[in-house]
This record gives sequence, C-alpha cells and structure tokens, in this order.
Amino acid sequence: MIIKEMNKKIPPFDDAIIGKEFDSKSILLKSMNSRLTYAFIIFLFLGAAFVDLALSGKLPIFLGLLFTFMALGFYFFRNYKHFNEQWTYTRVAAESIKSEWYKYTVGGGDYPCNKDIGEDYYRDLFEKNIQDKISEYRKNIINIDGSPIDFELTIDANTVSYRALSFSERLGIYKDQRIKDQLSWYEKKSIEMSKKETKYRWGFIVIVIIGLFFGATQLMDLASFSRINKSDFFSIAIALAFALESTNSLFQHERLSIAYKKSAGDLTESLNKINDSNNDVKTDENVFSEFVEDVENRISNEHKSWSLTTNSKNLPNF
Repeated sequence: MIIKEMNKKIPPFDDAIIGKEFDSKSILLKSMNSRLTYAFIIFLFLGAAFVDLALSGKLPIFLGLLFTFMALGFYFFRNYKHFNEQWTYTRVAAESIKSEWYKYTVGGGDYPCNKDIGEDYYRDLFEKNIQDKISEYRKNIINIDGSPIDFELTIDANTVSYRALSFSERLGIYKDQRIKDQLSWYEKKSIEMSKKETKYRWGFIVIVIIGLFFGATQLMDLASFSRINKSDFFSIAIALAFALESTNSLFQHERLSIAYKKSAGDLTESLNKINDSNNDVKTDENVFSEFVEDVENRISNEHKSWSLTTNSKNLPNF
C-alpha cells in the first residue's frame, strides 16, 4: 500500500476519501448494465410490434425477428459479463472502504483516538483492514474484458493527520460531512425513486386503458379507419404496458424509495443524538467512538439491503 507524502495544509475532507477508484468503476458498470437492460426491453418490444403489424411482405416480419434476436443478444451479453453483479460488488466494496475510512479518520469503531495506544497501532490496523477488503474485492471483480483487477489503493497521508484534530473538530466534520451529506443523499434518492415509480405506474395505467379502448372498438366494430386491425393496436399497447411494468419492477423503484426513506429516518435519529446537548456523544470520546460505529453500521445495513434488492445472488462480506 502506498502512503503519499503529507501536505503541509490539510485538504478538504472529501478530497482525501480513499476508494475513488471503486467509484469510477462502479459508475461505468452501472452505465453498462442500465444501457443493456433498456436495450433488451426496447428491442424486445420493437420485435413484437413489427411482427404484430406485419401487413404484407416479409420485411416487417424480418425486422421483428431481427429486433428480437438483438434483444436476446443484449440479454445474454449482459448476463455473460455479469454487469449487474459486478456493479453491485463494486458499489458495496466502495462504500465499505469509505465507511472504514470515516471510522479511522474521526476516531470511531476500532480506531478510537486513544493516547495510551500509539497511533502506529491504529494506522497498521487500518491498513490491514483496507488490504483485506481489497483482497476480497479482487476475488469477485473483473474487468469488462474478463481480466482480473490489478491496482494498488493509495492512501493520502493527510488521512492520518485528521486524527490529530481536536475532538470537537472531528465531531463537527463527521456530523456535517458524513451524517448530513448521507442523510441529504437518502432523502433526494427516496424522492427520485418515488417519482420514477409514479411515472412508470401511470404510464402503465394509461397505455392499458388505450389498449382496452382499441380492443373494445374492435369487438363492437364501431370503426374501421385503416387496413390495420385495431386488435393489433391492442396487442402493441399491452406489450408496451408490460415493458413499462417490467422496467419499473426490474429497477425496484418503489422498494428503493421505501428503503432510502427508512435509512433517512435512521440517520435523522443519529443527527438528533449528536445535536442533543445532554447526550454524552458530544463530550465523551469513547461514547463518540461507539456512536460512529453505530452510524456506519446503519449505513452498511442499507448497502446490504440495497445489494439484495438489485442482485439476487449472495455477495461477499466486504
């Protein structure tokens, strides 16, 4: 593990967070997974639509079959490369390392700022725990081309310098830049997921109603305004509605919105504790250390819950 030389001036807290390599890889994998998933659903729908609307000639049927085969290609490529699992592994690993870093820098969990024990002990313990996580990470994550991950995590020496800050400074940093930031993220994501779920749900309802209209008019023979049988529109509408509902279910918008809302509630409770002037967490170093451990466990539990929501397979214990 490489330790960079310490700068004379401590950088902004967030700039020193280790594990950003995991973040960048996670973003790439998430993008690939989402694009392939959307491509599969869209091309599968187009395949069904072209076959259903084939009026004459072989071209519409050919295009319908072509789009269907392309959809299957996207599906098998996504699963062959394990993009969903790889994205989930990477995200969980990144957050696990980030959590360990927060505990170490502010003096929480296994790394209390105890003057009776030398700082070398805690730094060595921190490096060992990080290395163990990276070793586990390497076992489960591969590059897109199938080659194993090979990189060395760099820890800025300024990380160590945060532990030299006063108790009140470390408490303030953890409160403002960990709890509040994470709480804000949960609240925004909960609202975002809820809005997406509502849009997909209403899209499904409206399209089904449109499909039923075409089905009803065909049944009652109320109109005949083209060579295309109105029952074809009914089939296409139902297929589109199914595609919307499948997308909504696949991305778990409703479940994620509820989970993020619960996590926001947990962190609000933690924030209230740290704001309570009568709570020992603001005055006792040991109580604060236990408090940090509790907060990070809550955040970690949310990550595990998220991983189970987005991935049916068991994940390694990062």
